[in-house]
Amino acid sequence: MIDRAQSETLGFVFVFAIITMCIGTVYVVGMPGLNDAQDAAREENMVRAFDVLDNNVEDLRQENVPSRATELKLTGGNLGVGQEVRITVNVTSSVDPSRTDEYAISTQPLVYREGDSAIVYESGALFRSNRDGAFMYSDPAWLVDDDRMVVPYVVTYAGSGRSGLGGSSTVLVVAQGGEPAVQGRFESGASEELDVRVTVDSPRAGAWQRYLESKGFTGCTPSAGSVTCTRTTNAVYTSYQTIELSFQQ
Repeated sequence: MIDRAQSETLGFVFVFAIITMCIGTVYVVGMPGLNDAQDAAREENMVRAFDVLDNNVEDLRQENVPSRATELKLTGGNLGVGQEVRITVNVTSSVDPSRTDEYAISTQPLVYREGDSAIVYESGALFRSNRDGAFMYSDPAWLVDDDRMVVPYVVTYAGSGRSGLGGSSTVLVVAQGGEPAVQGRFESGASEELDVRVTVDSPRAGAWQRYLESKGFTGCTPSAGSVTCTRTTNAVYTSYQTIELSFQQ
């Protein structure tokens, strides 16, 4: 009887040790994975919200609606306008260097930052960035080929209300269209091409470079926070639409 009791006791100890070890393994191995999955889900939700904001801004730019509101649910990060970005398009005639023009804008991008990650709306483009760099997951819809280059500039800036909002709350971002879009136009003449030089001064210059190269730009010269690329075309058209962003919590 004593041997049987000892066996049952040892068996219980072994089973308890195995269960404890399994629970510890699940906690050590599973919890980081669960946290990573939760972080990824929160980021995807914010990306979808920025997609909605992007579409709303396009309504202002293309449909002439007065304003659009986008609800963003913050999950511990910080929302506000980021470092000013400047985009410059220089155009010069290939046969008459004195015939030249410049189309430039400065814009305040909308940035949601949480830890090492950020989601950014910048002049019609959407970016995701982390410690490894930034990539453009929705482009600014520039039309570029050998015949023409069409650049729809979107100039955002902070308006009324608080900015730099953080914590876990819901923020309403109201986008209000400013003056009607200003048009720029530069066309080539007979036996003439236009030399176009685009410079983007942005913390996401590397992502802009990859986008410009995908549009046929070459000779890109990157530097810290800036990139300049060139190509030729026959006509350049630009539009400037100002968008005021206000924040309501």
